[in-house]
Amino acid sequence: MNIFGNVDDSLVKDKDNAGYSILSTGIYKATVKSHYLINNAKNAVEAHLTLDINGGDHNFTIVLTWDGDNSKTGSIVKDFKTKQGGVFKKVKPGYVTLNSLTKITMGKSLKEVSQVKKMVEIQNWETKNKEKKPALVIDGLDGVKFNVGIIHKQYESQASGKLKDTNAIDKIYNENNQTLSEIENNAPSTYADKFMSEKAGKIFDVYGKNEVTHVAEQSNTSDDDDVSPFGND
Repeated sequence: MNIFGNVDDSLVKDKDNAGYSILSTGIYKATVKSHYLINNAKNAVEAHLTLDINGGDHNFTIVLTWDGDNSKTGSIVKDFKTKQGGVFKKVKPGYVTLNSLTKITMGKSLKEVSQVKKMVEIQNWETKNKEKKPALVIDGLDGVKFNVGIIHKQYESQASGKLKDTNAIDKIYNENNQTLSEIENNAPSTYADKFMSEKAGKIFDVYGKNEVTHVAEQSNTSDDDDVSPFGND
């Protein structure tokens, strides 16, 4: 006889959780620990990155394409109309971010890299568990080293009304703190100094634009189900 005989062992998982650490706004040395590409619920392509920063894992979701529909993945380029009736083309800021990462660390743009399908651990936002599933990865991206500008955001959760803290990627740099534009134009590093002088240590709203003046105690629960994973959308 065993009073626990009807328990589904797949639901019993021991987790080593030291808590989620929020990084202050600044520039950090980083290594890509793991990543994968997947379609989200809106059929837009996302890149999920786990970066090793200061010896800890930090997860970022970067939206690469515009929203799609039920049968088609969203496009990379989208047409927008101007007030004057003209048309201009635009890509998602997240596409620019990941393209900078591959060009700076691998010397290849996103359309030049090789993508392969592998079994990876994918976060299930409903169960908050990781599951092994097939997904595309960029061949050679894991393990690359670079510098990354991080924004500390704080905003009110629509679900709970509580203040939430999260991090988002502002800019990708090489290990000399040069941006992709500075590298391509053979220019010295200047953007990084400007970023640090204007934003270092500050906290910003959900859009990463306006400084938050009133700061409550950090929740340090960026993995909560009511925290948007789209930090770079």
